[in-house]
Amino acid sequence: MLAIVERPSSITVRRWAIGIVCAGAVAAAVFQYWSLDGVGGALFSALFRDDTEYASGYSDRTFRRVKHGMSEETVRQLLGSPLVETWMYASVRDPGCFMVSFEHERVLRSDLRGCDELGIRKGMHKAEATARLKELEEIWWHFSRSPAHTHYRVRSLKFLNRHVVEIHSQFYVD
Repeated sequence: MLAIVERPSSITVRRWAIGIVCAGAVAAAVFQYWSLDGVGGALFSALFRDDTEYASGYSDRTFRRVKHGMSEETVRQLLGSPLVETWMYASVRDPGCFMVSFEHERVLRSDLRGCDELGIRKGMHKAEATARLKELEEIWWHFSRSPAHTHYRVRSLKFLNRHVVEIHSQFYVD
């Protein structure tokens, strides 16, 4: 005896297709919200080797708790000290010094255009460099980096007036 199989109507097929597309879109949106690196970061991290070093107090869980408007003190209580702190200066003066980065309270690197003229040198103590620098515009705290200067998971915070104004996380491809 031959069984007759009924083909689904085109309306049923369309409903299933729309349902699958919607479920995929919702899953992607949830993943984008949940993941610090987003959907693109998940794809890139699958393709490229991750070379990320994190600050000693860092965790993804606590980084997710950082919110806009938090003070430096509150962030430091949550995450500890950053690996690197970068001070940026928007107003260029004569001589101009645009950027200075600190690691372990010492100058790690600086914008050579004008910082040398101000006497700021690699290895100088932060307090001494601070005395030579004025008009601080913004501060970046970097909780991750790539020791080999390649692909890594970026975790940085931007502060204006000592409060978080930007939370930056992504998978960086070099």
